[in-house]
Amino acid sequence: MKKHLILTIAITASANSYATAKHNSPKLVLSKPITSLYIQQDTAKYLYEHVVLQKAKYQHKELNDILNSLNIEVKSYLLSHGRKVGYRTGITLFFENRKNISEKLERHIHTHSIYIEFEKPIPLDLINSSLQTGHDDEWQAVEKEFFGKHIVSDIQGSKP
Repeated sequence: MKKHLILTIAITASANSYATAKHNSPKLVLSKPITSLYIQQDTAKYLYEHVVLQKAKYQHKELNDILNSLNIEVKSYLLSHGRKVGYRTGITLFFENRKNISEKLERHIHTHSIYIEFEKPIPLDLINSSLQTGHDDEWQAVEKEFFGKHIVSDIQGSKP
């Protein structure tokens, strides 16, 4: 009986010290995947290394190939004017909303973006009728669907 009492006390003490150590030990909790943390810390470097330097992988393919490979969300965009009136030759994708971009540009702070040039210019009439929301605005599912099927000819971005 004395052996059982000592054994019970030892097991209880051991369990209590384990529970206390487990409860008081510091914990590392990641609310987002590590890639998301990396991207937030250095968006420019991520875009340059994973898109601009690897542009050969995406050239002559749909814009959706780039969009689907990104671990970062496009927030807004700006269409570029081509030499032909009434056509848009490319799109600049931003990874911040329009308000943040405007504020940064006013303070002369660099914004993270990539420029995509399309193989064939897109008629402005087609863009306006397809999107029905205008252009140069926030990136939505309808923009992803419309622009995503256009073929990429070149990709540019600034070196971080």
